[in-house]
Amino acid sequence: MDHKKDALPGEKLYRLVEESAMSLDLNQQHNLNKQIMEMLDSHTNVFWQDECEMTALHIAISWECLDLVKILMPYYKENIDIEAEGHTPLYFAISDYHSNPEIYFQIIELLLQNGADPYYQSRSWVEMPITLAQSYPKLIKLISSSAGCIKKINDYV
Repeated sequence: MDHKKDALPGEKLYRLVEESAMSLDLNQQHNLNKQIMEMLDSHTNVFWQDECEMTALHIAISWECLDLVKILMPYYKENIDIEAEGHTPLYFAISDYHSNPEIYFQIIELLLQNGADPYYQSRSWVEMPITLAQSYPKLIKLISSSAGCIKKINDYV
């Protein structure tokens, strides 16, 4: 993937995350992740969004990249419920849970530990993450035991 020299740092970070997530070469992933960490250390804007409002965190989650999610998480902690077309990172992780339960369980756990709100709903037509999770007893148990969970699960199950 060719990165424009004049690309905004936030966009470049996003593209590096995307490239690392799609790479099957572990050495390339390692090198890209190193570049990502350097950009994060230099206070690059992690909240840059593409035309679909996706951030680097949304991309890392969509591509099942637990290592990238761990790298990015500290930088999103204050704005963990950032939306991409009304969907939070937690929503993305729960909606894709069925495709790789082992990885997505860890991602969901990490998001919840960092303050993701399972009841977040910014638009009336968007389901809350907790609603998506009701088909998965293991996720309901995880969400109900998370520190940020205030409402009763029974209201949504």
